[in-house]
Amino acid sequence: MKTFFLSSLLLIVSYSWAQNTNPKGEFHYGLHAGLNLANLTNDDEADTRVGANIGIFVAFDIENSPFQLRSGINYSQQGATANTFVEVDPMVDPGGGLNVDAIVKLDYLQIPLVVQYDFTPVFSIYLGPQVGFVVTDEVEVDLGDLGEVSQEIQNEQGTTLSAIVGFQAFIHQGLFARAQYDLGLTKVYRDTNFPGFGTFENDIKHSVFTLAVGYQF
Repeated sequence: MKTFFLSSLLLIVSYSWAQNTNPKGEFHYGLHAGLNLANLTNDDEADTRVGANIGIFVAFDIENSPFQLRSGINYSQQGATANTFVEVDPMVDPGGGLNVDAIVKLDYLQIPLVVQYDFTPVFSIYLGPQVGFVVTDEVEVDLGDLGEVSQEIQNEQGTTLSAIVGFQAFIHQGLFARAQYDLGLTKVYRDTNFPGFGTFENDIKHSVFTLAVGYQF
């Protein structure tokens, strides 16, 4: 029974490989757009920031295999949101404080390099590294009746490295949908040295779930 099961599994895998093997290497081009559900790890006050993720890509089918190499450039809105209560001297505010809403805006231009495996002509999985270059780095704070203020982040890393894994399904012809998870491998912020107090270390990294649709030509 065990031998029969293994033989059947090998037959299915071999058939799938044969059906989805690229007879010759070909280039494809495309674009995608979707939503990020971004957050920052190891920060108890951080909550999800919803942002955009758009990009273009080029892909190459590896000859005589179901594998594909893909790269491109993406614009990705990441970071986090936070809501906290700030205590205020009762002499200044009889209410004793105010609720503060903040948006940490960390937006990047990203260059992924992924390997994709086609299970069938419709369904694929992919994974690989991704380098990001920061283009927006600010915190927007809503102080309620006191108005809004924004402040540039001073100690963010200019470049980040992450690992991505995703699932792709073609819907109709070149139209596809993707679900992707992006896990930061490097810190978002640099360790900060405070003279007389030592160095403040952190281990805050990006965590981003992306849903997108696109078209491959």
